[in-house]
Amino acid sequence: MSRIQELGKSLVAAGILGAQVRRDVADITARWNVLSEQANERAQMLEGSAQQASVSEGRLQALQRWLAHVDLLLTTRLNRDFSPRQLPNDFSKLQEEFAEQAKVLSEMNQQKNDYMDAGRLEAASR
Repeated sequence: MSRIQELGKSLVAAGILGAQVRRDVADITARWNVLSEQANERAQMLEGSAQQASVSEGRLQALQRWLAHVDLLLTTRLNRDFSPRQLPNDFSKLQEEFAEQAKVLSEMNQQKNDYMDAGRLEAASR
């Protein structure tokens, strides 16, 4: 941008199309400033989106780890013929964990709906 401005000043100083060059340089400079501001805003929005995606990915991975843990736990108990009555504390703990994970899923579903309402279909599909 500075090179264009320098060339414009040189042309004006040399008396070559002074008024036209000044207008063109002013127009180009104004457009450059608008585009630069738009690019900065877009970069900030993308950074925010990347952070949101990272948080969502972390929550999803934690949920998947928990599901794998519960699957292993329940499979082990079934294979050993344990019933909920034989392990009441574990059963209560699992009920609490299921309630917590249901809340996480509900929050994630709400986030998906918010993305869809905002027209961010790609983010919602993740």
